Amino acid sequence: MPLQTTEAFGKPVSVSVPMIVRSLKSSVTKQINLLHNTLDASVRQRSFFDLIVCTEADLNRILRYTIENPMK
Repeated sequence: MPLQTTEAFGKPVSVSVPMIVRSLKSSVTKQINLLHNTLDASVRQRSFFDLIVCTEADLNRILRYTIENPMK
């Protein structure tokens, strides 16, 4: 049986990138809520802009934004 690496509509695949990202976000949210003693609180923004980092210049730009943006 070949390994399926893409998602069918409504059927998550454990080795797909979207499923890995969902799992990471869920785990981080649970840990934050445990640390702050807040059950089921939303800690992520509702909408977001996903980026694929292709070059070192992309990475540097994204890191600079991540560090400097909260200061604004």
